[in-house]
Amino acid sequence: MIKGTIVILMIVSIGLIVNKYFQNKNWLTVENIAIVSFFILFDLPIFLQTPNWAMDEQFLILILIGNVGFIGAFLFMQPTKEMAFIVKTEKATFSLKKDGIRMLTLLVFCYLAYELYQLQAYNFSIVRSTLLNDRVGEYFEDAGTQNLGFIKQGFTTLNLLLISYYWKHKNHLGTLLWICYFIITLLSAHTRFVVVVAAVIPLVYYNYQIKPIKLSTLIGLGIIFLLFITISNYARGGVLGKGDSRFSIDEIMTGHNMKDQLFRASAGSTEHFHTLFTSDVPNDWLRQYYYFIPLSFVPRVLWSNKPVVSYFWRVTQSITGAYPNGKMNPVLTTTYLGEAYHQIGWIGVLIATFIYFKLLFFCLNTFKKFEYSELLIYSSILWIPMSLRGGFSSLILTQVPTFLILYGLKVIHVYEVGQIKYKKEGQL
Repeated sequence: MIKGTIVILMIVSIGLIVNKYFQNKNWLTVENIAIVSFFILFDLPIFLQTPNWAMDEQFLILILIGNVGFIGAFLFMQPTKEMAFIVKTEKATFSLKKDGIRMLTLLVFCYLAYELYQLQAYNFSIVRSTLLNDRVGEYFEDAGTQNLGFIKQGFTTLNLLLISYYWKHKNHLGTLLWICYFIITLLSAHTRFVVVVAAVIPLVYYNYQIKPIKLSTLIGLGIIFLLFITISNYARGGVLGKGDSRFSIDEIMTGHNMKDQLFRASAGSTEHFHTLFTSDVPNDWLRQYYYFIPLSFVPRVLWSNKPVVSYFWRVTQSITGAYPNGKMNPVLTTTYLGEAYHQIGWIGVLIATFIYFKLLFFCLNTFKKFEYSELLIYSSILWIPMSLRGGFSSLILTQVPTFLILYGLKVIHVYEVGQIKYKKEGQL
């Protein structure tokens, strides 16, 4: 009965996808990406993988509530201005001047050069070792490094602005900046999806700025990236090149294995959600938002005893009894619905998608007001699967540095305009 209802809701969602396509003749929309991501996380594993949580009827009721909330949010927001979102920047709130572009380009190239040097990207043997050796154990990080993540996100924002600027002006510096960005992501990212996002940015730019990509092409590209995800997952586990026939490229690239890898990469977080649901962990009652997120912006250097603020770290500690420690106790992500359930119970699961859409479209429509922000918008859209797989708080924390950079540039522009006006008035 419950599974049958979920199938009906999936059919309704597919109808929404088709309807959205006929509205704007583009398959690659915010809503379509969100719906497909929701399918892969919560619905399809029930029928294609039958994980343990698919046998728990009470948990399936929670997934059903999530489906109802998802479709309800979609239908409720459909007539609104936010849902009519088109990926085209409006009249610029600020305009980057050539001198400012040169300074920002120099600054970003210095940062990228530092990152490439730290990763020893100039040494082929080290690069090969990085890509093929066991990297799962690298998940252990000092919680104090979170502030460095803000800095990295800030430079990523500047880099995407510059790439968009140079691509629009048909300057190859944009491609060089993207290549550096992709190499750094490939060598440093712990999550394969982050690498895929970096790789498809030029394709999404082409889709929106030149002409929409055909559905058949999107499917072909999807298969290519699924192959990449599958192979890189084994590479990250350090099993390639060990002489074991079970881990040969031919064995890895089977359809059955690729399907398992896709759902393992996504539905594993749903398993953690189920663990959270069946455990005795008490609700957080929104502490993540009114207490821990504000604390995230206080440098640990100024507060040595600052508590661990990462939601993923805290929920891992709540479930396992210890903070993450590499392979021995990896970081657990509980999906967006799992975090909503942990914060305010089943009501949170019902309204979570509506809140997510409101925040996402607020960010996207804000970015549209800034010149050369197209790639920021595209990367935010491509990040939807990661946000749904991870949690709401991660979306907030990744967007804050972007807002700071954009409005910092706006303040500089306002100051420059004021200075020019002052000089002109002084000459009269």
